Amino acid sequence: MNQKRGFEFTLRLAAGGVLLSSAVWADPVVELDEFRVTASLMARTAEDFAQPVEVLTGAALGQRLTASIGETLAGLPGVASTQYFPGASRPVIRGYSNDRIRVLSNGLDVIDASVGSHDHAVAIEPYRVERIEIVRGPATLAFGGNTVGGMVNVVDNRIPGRETTPEQGVFSTSLDSATAGFSASGSALVPVGEWGVRAGGLIRRHGDLRIPGRAALDPELAADQPEGRLENSFVRTDEASLGIGRAWEGRHTGMAVMYFATRYGLGREVEEEVVGIGEDGQLIIERELDDAVRIDLEQWRWDGRWGADGLGRWAESLEVKLGLADYWHAELEDGEIGTEFRNRGFEGRVEATHDLLDDVSGVLGLQVGQSRFEATGDEAFLRPTRTDSLGLFLFEEWKSGRHTLQAGLRWDHRRIRPQLYERDEITGLTTPPPTYRGDAFSGALGWIFRPDEHLRFNLNLGHTERLPGAQELYADGPHIGTFAYEVSDHLVQPFAIERAHTVDAGFLARFERLTLGVDLFVHQFRNFISLRRTGELAFENEDDSFTLIDRADINEAFLAAREAAGEDTEFLQVTRYQSTRARFYGGEVQATLDLFTVGDWESALTLRADRVLATDRVTGDSLPRITPTRVTARWDLRSGPWTGGIEAQRHFARNRLAPFETPTRAYTLVTLDATYTLVDADRAWRIFGRVGNLLDREARNATSFVKDLAPLGGRALRLGVDLVF
Repeated sequence: MNQKRGFEFTLRLAAGGVLLSSAVWADPVVELDEFRVTASLMARTAEDFAQPVEVLTGAALGQRLTASIGETLAGLPGVASTQYFPGASRPVIRGYSNDRIRVLSNGLDVIDASVGSHDHAVAIEPYRVERIEIVRGPATLAFGGNTVGGMVNVVDNRIPGRETTPEQGVFSTSLDSATAGFSASGSALVPVGEWGVRAGGLIRRHGDLRIPGRAALDPELAADQPEGRLENSFVRTDEASLGIGRAWEGRHTGMAVMYFATRYGLGREVEEEVVGIGEDGQLIIERELDDAVRIDLEQWRWDGRWGADGLGRWAESLEVKLGLADYWHAELEDGEIGTEFRNRGFEGRVEATHDLLDDVSGVLGLQVGQSRFEATGDEAFLRPTRTDSLGLFLFEEWKSGRHTLQAGLRWDHRRIRPQLYERDEITGLTTPPPTYRGDAFSGALGWIFRPDEHLRFNLNLGHTERLPGAQELYADGPHIGTFAYEVSDHLVQPFAIERAHTVDAGFLARFERLTLGVDLFVHQFRNFISLRRTGELAFENEDDSFTLIDRADINEAFLAAREAAGEDTEFLQVTRYQSTRARFYGGEVQATLDLFTVGDWESALTLRADRVLATDRVTGDSLPRITPTRVTARWDLRSGPWTGGIEAQRHFARNRLAPFETPTRAYTLVTLDATYTLVDADRAWRIFGRVGNLLDREARNATSFVKDLAPLGGRALRLGVDLVF
């Protein structure tokens, strides 16, 4: 394996308690006793981090693949998903989502619109991914002060690596019974002189998701839905990429271009209307399903990199990366475009590792980016903005005997310039809101102590500052994709910088047959910004303006006045970006026991649990959409080329709720999987099968905005074949 360059470090599978329990053994397709985790800083094993590192690759990744990154990772220790229909989902880590979890593509920002709303897909195709890395701790400050929950780096190696001599090809295909769908993808690396050229592509066609029963919990809506199918939940994706790279005398360079396009359904719009006031003073509301909603999404992306090694102790290695993207998506109602979104942007990074002293090494870097975002159409809820960002970061590590200290520092500057848009003509606004400017300073200190070869203790202290994004500052309008009227309190009372003090602690014990790991955390926030449902309803008027009113203030006189004015009483739920003080705390525990080894047969049992509580420190209420407590048991068995296992994960009921949040019932998901691997001199085959939700239980994701409209899939068989040649 090549030496580290830039932000790369070596991760050994021997750190079994820190790695995913679904990968108890190394993937036999390739000898993977080491991984280079490209989103990290310097060469080290997983046990050298002040917080756990998780890597999903090979058969373990192939078994879990779904239509979105969020659902692919959901169920891992501490990880859930936003799950907004099958086509759109971001990771949720320890209760954090959206802008507090950075999702990277080969170490750079994805440059899409997924941070802004749960219905917007991440512009990454999971079926073309080679490896997914989840990193926490001081090292994440190199990628932003908004990584309090962690960072997810998706590696697909579009740009050829430094190994350009042998020809290499990969082909994968799979069938999915839950969607009556299929996927096929492939790539090939071909040497052309001193250069390597990699071409790849994918096609995926998934129909509507099969579910137990009907989708909606509301009987009024369920009566108008098909049995056993999540209506209008299809996903259709195409991707193509071409990359070229070269390595010579301690230098490397390369570039790649990618086209990504996906279309996916978001069910049917829910139309709600106030038809009267009951004797108890409660509103009488009629609900019905209206137009089918879908999103059409396209992105062109260009990536380039250059690096050099052996430049001296002040710059042992130097890496320059640049990513540019042109992103577009449209939200459609029954085929008619309601809103179009566009994001043209770039992110660049310069990273220099150094080794100034024998026991001290680190990295210094610069990050710069720009996003030009706009939404146009009758239902545009966000004004056009230009966001410019600049960041400086430093990471240092000092080792002495059994102790390791890690420290990270970061400074961020952000400027967001809003512009006028179509809705300003309705309100009469002639000048846009003021430009936002902010600076943030973050720091983290990690300590690792190894009293002997079996034990490791770690402690991580952090102070993070997060600057708000454009949508958190300027949202104001109806959003078809979320069936809500979104508005920001910043428009009335400007938000202060979000600040958090964090403490993470844990230990890892590894013995001959048992591995036990425990990680605990407490994170306390000032000015925590979150999107919440309120008691308000938004009524659209004939002039396309909206009247926002608290439901407690709606009476017969209000309804009569609207009727007299010729206005209808249909409404949208109001969701607001609000700032408060908050506390997150919880942890994960995991134990893996090698049960027996008899001849070629090996068996292991893994038990794990995770829990997170998140409280609004002003009201004492829970924060919305927090991951419920989960307990998992998995049994793995291996013999020669065969590996397999059965897993049961219990999701407990979520009854500690935020205002206007509905409860979520408990459920258990049982999964059965098996993999057969065959390796010869020229190629390697991997054939796998997976049965998800074996008991065909109805399951609703507590972290989803649409859990009462869109359950998880029912029993599903997935079969696939991977070929490496």
